[in-house]
Amino acid sequence: IVESETVMKALRAYSERDMATAIFYLKKEIKDNPTNGYANLLLGIIHSQIGEYSEALEPLNNALTYIPADDKKSISQALDSKGEILIELGDSAKALECFDQAISLKPDNANALLNRANAYHDKRDYDRADKDYAALCQLMPTDPKGYLGLARNNLERDNYNGALTILNDAIELIPNDGNVYLMRSEAYFLLDK
Repeated sequence: IVESETVMKALRAYSERDMATAIFYLKKEIKDNPTNGYANLLLGIIHSQIGEYSEALEPLNNALTYIPADDKKSISQALDSKGEILIELGDSAKALECFDQAISLKPDNANALLNRANAYHDKRDYDRADKDYAALCQLMPTDPKGYLGLARNNLERDNYNGALTILNDAIELIPNDGNVYLMRSEAYFLLDK
């Protein structure tokens, strides 16, 4: 990130969860240095986090223009953030394009994998969602999100035993996550119906 005094003030405000002040300083930085892709990226992320989706798109597009091409991690993050916003704005097709690009640049971008898997799930494209959830399980074996996604897809396909197998495996790896136990109880309930 370009570390001007203004950006440092914005980062400090952001770390203190003072979004209004962070936005103020980031806008000041961008006015003084419009090609600061990192300031644009952070501004877009903050607008997204506080639900100002239409305000987030322009700085994210600027970030994609100005972040150096060799910084694949930041570009992937900007694409993932843009995809999240497009989902919120109801454009899942363009969102999926953003997630695809983010993952292509950085295959270990767990957030983009999860977002793409959820987007496929919402379209009821369970096979593609399963591939991303499985990749997430491989990438982050002690994080429940991938297992929960796989189990949810199995439940929606009425494959209760498949869901239980996944959830039991998850419990072995992540014994303290209540969400896994909750979904397992739902699977048992559905199996007994």
